[in-house]
Amino acid sequence: MFFKSKVSFAFSFKGKLIRDIATSMNMTVVVNKPSDGGWWGADEGNRTFNGLIGDLQFKRADVGWAGFFVYPERTGIIDYTVPVNTDKVCFMVRS
Repeated sequence: MFFKSKVSFAFSFKGKLIRDIATSMNMTVVVNKPSDGGWWGADEGNRTFNGLIGDLQFKRADVGWAGFFVYPERTGIIDYTVPVNTDKVCFMVRS
């Protein structure tokens, strides 16, 4: 899992949720940045991903927690859960 600040994560909705899941499953949560220093993950070719997606793909991580978009090219690489929360996105462009 990747979070910009471990402190803010601990008190966030996501932090409380993962802590509750960990407690109920009797597991320890270790929060790390993606091993290659990347972010979410992009296809580097031949369905080989970097970033958090790559860490999941190559089993360097058990769970990835981030605001992912659902892309068809990730199908079969990772499994998505149902959305935990949603954001409304607005793009502004010059007319």
